[in-house]
Amino acid sequence: MRKDSINCNSKIPVADFPSLKIAASKKDSILLAKELGVPTPKTFFPNNSSELMNLKIESYPVVVKAVYEGGFVRYAFNKQDLKEKFDEIYKLQGVPPLVQEFIKGVGYGFFALFNQGKPRAIFMHKRIRELYVIGGPSTCAESVFVPELMSYGMRILKALNWHGVGMVEFRRDFDDGKFKLMEINPKFWGSLDLAIASGIDFPYLLYKMVVEGDVNPIFNYKVGLRFMWPLPDDLLRILNKLTDAKSFLSDLFNPYIKKNIALTDLKPTLSLIWDGISLIMSKKVPRLVFPRPAHTF
Repeated sequence: MRKDSINCNSKIPVADFPSLKIAASKKDSILLAKELGVPTPKTFFPNNSSELMNLKIESYPVVVKAVYEGGFVRYAFNKQDLKEKFDEIYKLQGVPPLVQEFIKGVGYGFFALFNQGKPRAIFMHKRIRELYVIGGPSTCAESVFVPELMSYGMRILKALNWHGVGMVEFRRDFDDGKFKLMEINPKFWGSLDLAIASGIDFPYLLYKMVVEGDVNPIFNYKVGLRFMWPLPDDLLRILNKLTDAKSFLSDLFNPYIKKNIALTDLKPTLSLIWDGISLIMSKKVPRLVFPRPAHTF
């Protein structure tokens, strides 16, 4: 990455390449978290199919993740399925994927703006609903403030001497109550609407930091605010029978729950409505429930 040449033409705060490299690699992120004492799921790094077959997997399903971002995440339900998913991702990305225990729990996010390793704004949320039955992007989330979550997120981004915006994603394990690192997202995130609605306008703060060189730290925001993304994400959940229409409509017309629908900004809203109509009329609705292979267990 030619950061110097980028900086000649842009003032957007971006972390140094070594930090970005760690954040972009799920393997390096996990190894960093372990060094820092941040809990992680049990993770294996097989270099080939032979090493994969020798892994001592205690229970299924397990998650097979590409090391680098690209949407390559698969769920394996037995040993043969694991080998097939491992080989699939290896072929797609050219790098052996990691194998991780599946954490049954709730998704949490720590979001921040840093200026040369110093925090300037923070925000946290928990996921109320996720796009897929086993995880994925938020379709409804709530602002929270959890000191333990903040501690882990801060620890990771400070260790990276972070600069600019970033997100550290966790799942809170139902079994032991611990926050376990999922990944580091070195850019703006999909649920940004909730942070802005809660009082932390990250894009504006980033702009101010560029123009003025720094911003006053802001760590206080509205806690307990919910935001939902009814179109198209929650609608997809209904079409896949993951959310019943009654609860969807209840949230949709609840004045205390913010939405990504704004009558004051009609063009994006009409585009979302059209996407929703297209989904309803479509004969092929995207599947959010992943079928298990016939040879499971």
